[in-house]
Amino acid sequence: LTKLRNYKHESDRKYHEIMLSLIVEGLSKVGMFTIIAFVFLPRFTEGDEVTGTDFDAIAACSGSFDFEICSAIAGKENCSGALLCIARRLSFEDRKNLFEKSVKGPFVVAPFVRILITVIVPFVAAELEEAVTDDQRDDFDKPNHCRNCCRSRLKCLSRCCRCLRCGFAPIARILGLIFSYDGGNIGGAPFIWKGWPYSHLKPVPEAIPKCRHDGFWAEGEAKAVEEAKSRTEASLYQASRKVFEPIDELLELKMSFLFVVFFVPVMPAGLIPTLIARLLEVRFKRTKCFFVRRRDWPADAQLLHRTQNGFTQVAAVLAVFWHVGLVLWSYNDEVNEWGGLATIAVWFGSSVIINLFLWAAGVLALKIWDRRMGHPGINELS
Repeated sequence: LTKLRNYKHESDRKYHEIMLSLIVEGLSKVGMFTIIAFVFLPRFTEGDEVTGTDFDAIAACSGSFDFEICSAIAGKENCSGALLCIARRLSFEDRKNLFEKSVKGPFVVAPFVRILITVIVPFVAAELEEAVTDDQRDDFDKPNHCRNCCRSRLKCLSRCCRCLRCGFAPIARILGLIFSYDGGNIGGAPFIWKGWPYSHLKPVPEAIPKCRHDGFWAEGEAKAVEEAKSRTEASLYQASRKVFEPIDELLELKMSFLFVVFFVPVMPAGLIPTLIARLLEVRFKRTKCFFVRRRDWPADAQLLHRTQNGFTQVAAVLAVFWHVGLVLWSYNDEVNEWGGLATIAVWFGSSVIINLFLWAAGVLALKIWDRRMGHPGINELS
């Protein structure tokens, strides 16, 4: 979508690209819960629940838009599992309990699973691949190829361990390629059967600095070779890993903040495990940056601050609409007496008024803060 417009500055293009990514990610994060909260949960008519074993889906669900669409495609007898048809089978209290329990997993389980998948599993996969795989990283001076490991004259236990090492090497490489390594820099799919793509490091005599004093020539040469070897190995190690993307890391924090702002009133107890997971995740970022991912080139942080400010403002506005809608539409027992159009009008009107009040309060608070701190106002700067 950003390619459809010719931006004057590259920073503007990146800003709109990140904001579009945030919109798509936000819809995927709360989209299902939005349908449950504002379509599945509300009581549109008094006594709309039809309980009992003799439930007739055709009679009870006729008129529901999802049931009618399903009936036009698959026939009425095959559409008893439509969303609004399922809602007719449950009482209003059961639907509320279902909605409140549906956010339990994202609050309690998902934050810790994210730490496991993004930090712990990649670290373990890379260490396992390096330990199991028999390639150039094992002995740079004396190559030991995997195809000859089972023909060794060592003891039986050593031979079995080496054979198992060769057998599990492709599996470890697949895990490393999925979670840790950059496929483009590691050789792609051939890495699975070929292993480490870089050959043995050999010193180039012309590149070794010579010491002026003959008595220290051997010691200086050995130190230079060891230092160059260590730096090259570290460079190859960095090049093989996936890049640490600060924008993606902040995207995860933004989505967590969005979920907390939307669903904490629904499940207040879920804030505690989410807070613990966020504290752990922030501290795991350092491990992820230095040991799991490749460190990226430094860049200007202005874009990150700009996207953070824009996201926070949009999230605050949407949160007002969300919570007012939960009160007036989803959890309102008398929404059928108010009428659908009247309730929606009150919902959006109240949300607009609250947002305007919060905006005015924020502007007033900033002006008071600037005067107390002695900062020049906008008019004084102009």
